[in-house]
Amino acid sequence: MRLLKNLPFILIVVAIYGCGSDAETSKKQPMPSSSLTVEGEIAQKVWSKELVSSTGTTLANEEMNIQSEVSGRIIKINFEEGSTVNKGQILVKLDDLELKSLLQKSVLEKKLLDNKEKRQKKLLEIEAISQEEYDISQNAVDVLSAHIAMLRAQIQKTEIVAPFNGRIGLRNVSEGAIISPTTLIASLQDYSLIKLDFSVPEKYASQINSNTKILFTLEGSEEKYEAKVHAIEPRIDPVNRSLKIRAICSNKDRKILPGAFANVQVQLGEATLSIMIPTQAVIPDISGAKVYILKNGKASLSPVTTGLRTDIEISITSGINEGDTVITSGILQLKPGMPVLVNLSALNTDQKKVRILK
Repeated sequence: MRLLKNLPFILIVVAIYGCGSDAETSKKQPMPSSSLTVEGEIAQKVWSKELVSSTGTTLANEEMNIQSEVSGRIIKINFEEGSTVNKGQILVKLDDLELKSLLQKSVLEKKLLDNKEKRQKKLLEIEAISQEEYDISQNAVDVLSAHIAMLRAQIQKTEIVAPFNGRIGLRNVSEGAIISPTTLIASLQDYSLIKLDFSVPEKYASQINSNTKILFTLEGSEEKYEAKVHAIEPRIDPVNRSLKIRAICSNKDRKILPGAFANVQVQLGEATLSIMIPTQAVIPDISGAKVYILKNGKASLSPVTTGLRTDIEISITSGINEGDTVITSGILQLKPGMPVLVNLSALNTDQKKVRILK
């Protein structure tokens, strides 16, 4: 009974002792740190160059379809498929027997008319004939001379010659075949030089000139070729708002074939020094891009102006200076003025490596 009377006092003592233990425990536990640990990078200038990507097509320096100007029967083919031919070389000979016979006949007739014209001239000098009679004789000579010239031209057309040095393709005819001007005999390509046709958006038109450097690769190969601007179309295409450009590339080893698809990169100007930072460090905003930088151990939000970019980096034209520490992680957790601990990375340590801007 006495124990029941003292029970409230015992409970109060136990409660006070329990509170005291909690207070001591809380004093022993350390306070959690309020600084956020993030990754960062020191902004520094690196070499970069601006490239415009496009696609193009390779063309032979000179090319033609070998066709005859006249109809006739092939009596001789003077080339091998896939061989190299020289300018002026006779490639195909057509039958010209009938034309040569007509030429011989006309030459004999002209000889007779020449003699007649000479006699008529002497008669005219002594006024034995009229001027009209002599003019008729002279006209007959002139008409036959023109006919002979035409026959010789037709005979010349029975010889199909190479207009330039090049490599001939697959032939589509055989000796004995009768061909017409529409018959394709073969193709001839001079690709010791390669033309590269491509287009760039009109906003780059003012930056393209004869000194512009062109790099391109072909499908199925990683080898890079260099070309120089040869000609620029003097107008913008109104349909796709692009400027057509033709570049020239040396092809002495004949590794590049005409008609190939090419991935083209146009270098605008020379490589320049610019500040490059990781793209994830940039915060897009309706008022412009912003970047968190470290100032006095705290995160500071700085508006920046961005330029071109690579796959993982972006150039900054204003807003941060070389040597600033740019925060690259934990962006969503940061607030201006928040204390931060920055672990520096070494993404930009290779200053000699040229960044490709797009």
